Amino acid sequence: EQKRARAEEILLLTFTRKAAREIHERVVGLVGRSANSIQGGTFHAFAARTLRATHYVESEGLTKNFTILDREDTVLNFQTILDSKPQRLDWPLLVNAKCFSEWYSKLQNFEDGDPFQEYPEAVKAYMYEVFDKFRSRKTSANCLDFDDLLSVLEKLLRENDEARKNISSLYKYVLIDEYQDTNHIQARLAKLLSSVHGNVMVVGDDAQSIYAFRGAVVKNILTFESEFNTSERMLLVDNYRSSQQILNLANEVLRELPGVRKNLKSHLKEGDKPRVIRVQTWNSEADFIFQKVESMIAKGHNRSKIAILSRNSFHLDLLERRFIRSGTKFRKFGGPTLALKDHVKDVLAFLRTRTNPKDWTAWRRVLMWFPWIGPRRADMIFEKMQNESRSLSEVVKSYHSLSELYDLLKTLDEDDDTSPASTLQHVLTWYRPMM
Repeated sequence: EQKRARAEEILLLTFTRKAAREIHERVVGLVGRSANSIQGGTFHAFAARTLRATHYVESEGLTKNFTILDREDTVLNFQTILDSKPQRLDWPLLVNAKCFSEWYSKLQNFEDGDPFQEYPEAVKAYMYEVFDKFRSRKTSANCLDFDDLLSVLEKLLRENDEARKNISSLYKYVLIDEYQDTNHIQARLAKLLSSVHGNVMVVGDDAQSIYAFRGAVVKNILTFESEFNTSERMLLVDNYRSSQQILNLANEVLRELPGVRKNLKSHLKEGDKPRVIRVQTWNSEADFIFQKVESMIAKGHNRSKIAILSRNSFHLDLLERRFIRSGTKFRKFGGPTLALKDHVKDVLAFLRTRTNPKDWTAWRRVLMWFPWIGPRRADMIFEKMQNESRSLSEVVKSYHSLSELYDLLKTLDEDDDTSPASTLQHVLTWYRPMM
């Protein structure tokens, strides 16, 4: 009602697409369709869009059509680097490509000292040599990984005054959800993106920090008022999801935390007291929960009113097997997202090659669909394309086992409609028989 800003001048940053969607839907419900112009989404999605929309990314040796490596792609790149090295890492611990991927992410997200300071010097030298090769591969392939999206945008805004002013001036108000889960880079982005107008609002829980292993820094929310010294704090203590008995337990825990001063209040009925059950093993935990659920069903409880919450999806594996063996029907929410399923990644890999022909990881996945094409031959075909400056359709023409791929590439090259929708239709028509 006060009309302080247009919708497109508001930037909303969240950690999940679901959170962004729910917040957006609520705002549209309050103020109408004008809220559809609010900018933002997840930190990573916003960073990708911003980098693609500016010419500044060229200073990082990239073009706007860069592609993004997911975690599996990153592991594959590290595996290829390790396979190409003449010597292996001389260390008694089991080390593989996934370890290097996690180490590299840790190096990107942690800033409190050297995260590998206790590692032997020879091991660190080997690691950093592999990391350098990974960076070189990404640049030559015109790719970024997920962690790069934030670090490249932060570096751009920090080092380039013109870019910082131009981008920050677009957003009169910067809103950030779950601020206690931000890392060092995300906290600096909050300051950089609000550097022109100086308006930042964050929502978070100063008594909750469960992502430190990913680089989250709870200090970001604890020191927010000193970092943004004109800010004010509003406590949100009304709870609409939990009974007062559960909140009483939570309040007792909060009283033990230094610096946290709040008393949570429920808008629901009293409810039962929470119970803490100690178990010795994963199997005994699954047995207890399974028997409890079966007992509740036998007593006539509505199945749809019974929920089992878990910190991670894989923690439920043993319990799922018990339900399946007993024939107990259940619905599972969570687990691998659609974009991580093999057939979806296959199709997306082909679309990536059309956008970014230098994307080695995507080409490798496409080439390995075909018989007689393993990792080494796929790499050889891609290197031939790069070294001879020829298109892939010209290279694969000489391979009998890739005749179907050649036909598809030729069809796409000759099609006047180069839209993503048209390309996707051609790829799906070609790919479905192989599913």
